[in-house]
Amino acid sequence: MRLAGRAAVDALARDGSGRHLCLRGGPGFGKTTLASELIADARRHRLAVITGAATGFDAATPFAPLARLKLPNGESLFPPERFVTRQLDPGIVGRVPAVDADRFSVAESLVSTLEDRVAEATLLVIEDVHWADPATVDALLAIADITRSLPLLLLTTCRPQPDGFDHRAELGGATVLTLEPFDRADVAALVAELVGEDADAAALERAQQGQGNPLLVAELVGGLLIDADALAERGEGATAGEGTRVPPVLQGAVERRIGLMEPDTATVLRAASVLGLHVDVVTLGRTLDRSPLALQAPLAAGIEQGLLEERRDELWFRHDLIRVAVYESMLSSVRAATHQQVATILAQHGASPALVGTHLVLAGGLGDPDTVEKLQRAASEAAPFVPEAALTFLDRARELAGPDADARRVIERARLDALTSAGRLDEAEEVGNWLLRITPATDRPELQARLAGLAMLTGDGPRAMALLEQARADALDETVESPIVALAASTSLSIGDFELAGRLAAEAIEIGQRVDDPIAHSVGLSLTGRISTFGNAYDEGMRLGAASVAVADTDPTGVAHQYLPCLFYGLTCIDVDRLDLADAMVVQGRQMAAESGGTWSLPLYGALATVVDYRRGDLDAARAEAEVAIELAEHTGSRQAEVLALSVLALIELEYDEVAVARRWVDQATESFTSGKSRLGSDLLALARARVATMEGEPRDGLEELAFAWDLFVAAKTLLCLPGSALDFGSWAHEVGDRERLDVVVDAMREAADASGLASTRGLAGWLAALRDGDLGQAGRAIEVIRAAERPLDLAALLLETARRFPCPPAERSRLLDEARRLFEHCGARRSAAVADQLANGPVTAARAVDGWASLTPTELEIARALAAGLTNAQIAQQRGGSRRTVESHLGRIYRKLAIDGRVKLTVAATQYFRDN
Repeated sequence: MRLAGRAAVDALARDGSGRHLCLRGGPGFGKTTLASELIADARRHRLAVITGAATGFDAATPFAPLARLKLPNGESLFPPERFVTRQLDPGIVGRVPAVDADRFSVAESLVSTLEDRVAEATLLVIEDVHWADPATVDALLAIADITRSLPLLLLTTCRPQPDGFDHRAELGGATVLTLEPFDRADVAALVAELVGEDADAAALERAQQGQGNPLLVAELVGGLLIDADALAERGEGATAGEGTRVPPVLQGAVERRIGLMEPDTATVLRAASVLGLHVDVVTLGRTLDRSPLALQAPLAAGIEQGLLEERRDELWFRHDLIRVAVYESMLSSVRAATHQQVATILAQHGASPALVGTHLVLAGGLGDPDTVEKLQRAASEAAPFVPEAALTFLDRARELAGPDADARRVIERARLDALTSAGRLDEAEEVGNWLLRITPATDRPELQARLAGLAMLTGDGPRAMALLEQARADALDETVESPIVALAASTSLSIGDFELAGRLAAEAIEIGQRVDDPIAHSVGLSLTGRISTFGNAYDEGMRLGAASVAVADTDPTGVAHQYLPCLFYGLTCIDVDRLDLADAMVVQGRQMAAESGGTWSLPLYGALATVVDYRRGDLDAARAEAEVAIELAEHTGSRQAEVLALSVLALIELEYDEVAVARRWVDQATESFTSGKSRLGSDLLALARARVATMEGEPRDGLEELAFAWDLFVAAKTLLCLPGSALDFGSWAHEVGDRERLDVVVDAMREAADASGLASTRGLAGWLAALRDGDLGQAGRAIEVIRAAERPLDLAALLLETARRFPCPPAERSRLLDEARRLFEHCGARRSAAVADQLANGPVTAARAVDGWASLTPTELEIARALAAGLTNAQIAQQRGGSRRTVESHLGRIYRKLAIDGRVKLTVAATQYFRDN
């Protein structure tokens, strides 16, 4: 353990190699001791050291352990504004809180701060992460992701928990060191270290009573807390314990020690134990109505008796097991009253509402007239980040409120938000229905709209529409009705009822203009524009899409952008080959998501960016965007984003000959598509399923997959879905001699080309007609049309298929294949490049490098060059118009290919490489 930890510190000092090292072990197993040794090693190397810890009262206080971190000069590591997010009124009609959405924006902000501030080799230590709130855990894991890109060693300690921090850290690539109970030899070595090599047999035997727990062994041998008399009196050995359960011998020793103290000292120590592992002397003095100076004597006695210790300028219990033992020595009624008193004092002096609420919950049935209100404030603070903690506060408030109907209504409304954010949708619906029964008719529309949002999250579109119809009928004026109509239009589109969606969107535009509601107005324009595009009115779709974004920009609340006009307009831009505008919508959508509290939409904009990069022919960038989008989608439950990003990722993995991986992504996308009932990305999913089936040796299955999807798209007259799979469908139909299907493809593509007027669609339609007619000259003319459309991946595919399926003169065939290979390689389509190479030169060709600088894609080389120029990840992302997480995804692949561990080493290697080349 020590060797592995010291090796990590040495590597950080030697060349700035960062990593995440997690120490895992039960209470008393020596995590803090080992961490202290590594901190001392880091200071000997003159490294910057930042230390912090979670405490037992942090579980409900978002980001508390991180907010307390200080730089060596005393300045806060993370400025307070980094923890602030814009939160909108939860009563806005139609807004359904996303699952812990704001965690992402804060975590991203904290990571960016570290990238700016960590210029020298730094050891960042966070102990006892098992007590941290979920938002802090997410942020720590995000920080862990960048340790290889910074001279940063993140050292965390935690207790083992099922699916706890240690498990998530290990999955994220951390080195997890598990501290096990000492065996007899380890115990003997520890005794020798404590008392010298000449420890007698009695000391060794006494130490074995600690049952391998290093803390108890040390106490038994040193006699600071546990002496032989205490052990004999208890008549039992210690246990290692789990969680915060105190071994009986330690509990007995602490109680014995307290019983021998002056009554005043015992009172002070017991009050201190209520405050937590870290003893805030000021709050302790306020609790006991004494000055800090008046606490000097009892606190010094606590240090002398081995219960407390000073760490620099702070006072701590020597171990949490000791604190809990002191805490458990109190009468339960006294404990509850003390928690109540501490809560009152903390509230009076501006402490975090969540910390106040935690003490109020521990106070049990006690409470003053303001307790319910304090618990509600605590829930409000915790809800965006720790919804489960918010529910704990609200449940306690509900008990204390009793039969007060007005208070119960307010509390249940807050519980509706928290249950939704926690993903407990069945319970949220139950609460919503209860509220609906007791809510006056004038207030029902807003609640009905909320329930409709819940129904949509669970995939029950018909129930959502029924609730919205009732909400509209109950609305007393158009101001209330306006956003309900907008939500109904969005719901109709999501369930595929385009006709109803069109009517409602038109109404939303009309009513939104009449009552000056930018939400309904922009939603109506956005949906009408998208429906126009589905109906092949591309110019109208573009005009309305641009107008919807412009109207949404006028909404001062930012809520209009939560209905995703940038996403819908961006999709239309992709459909008409305006990838520059689609890029702009990705940037604006992400910005508005952060500013308007709609960070739940980030996976959707990530999926949009994925498709833009894929259409542009930058498979490397598309892959990185897809991975980030999928990670965000899994956390927020965004089925639509998952389908789109997973489908593209499967297509890309096929280009890396990762058929099994592609199959896994296709199956996951299919599951998301089925359960989420989303039509977004259905065309790409059909293509991915078909190609995977073909690569698995089932070309007939692939053809049937596309034929089924093709028939659906044609029947719905959504011609914009056809070009993506037309080449595969037409080529497979030609290969198996299915002339009838080939005719269907040609006719449909001609119709799509006439409707869109796009060069890419016209060129593809012309090429398919040439394939059917066997006309090489016509195929050549079609290729030139595609070339003008600047779609390199599509152009490469047509060149390859022309050489493969048309009788060409040898020189022409060689030219076609050579250009196809170069284009495929530029795009990162390795498998297709290899196919073109084999068709041109036969199966024996030089293998493409899988590691080293020759294996890097153009995008990876570009990022390595930027790194050598001294740019941070955030600066590289800004330069490329992407996200920081995408840059990190690229860097991870670069590290693996070059077998380089850490940003500093990569920077040095890149500088040398580009100097030599």
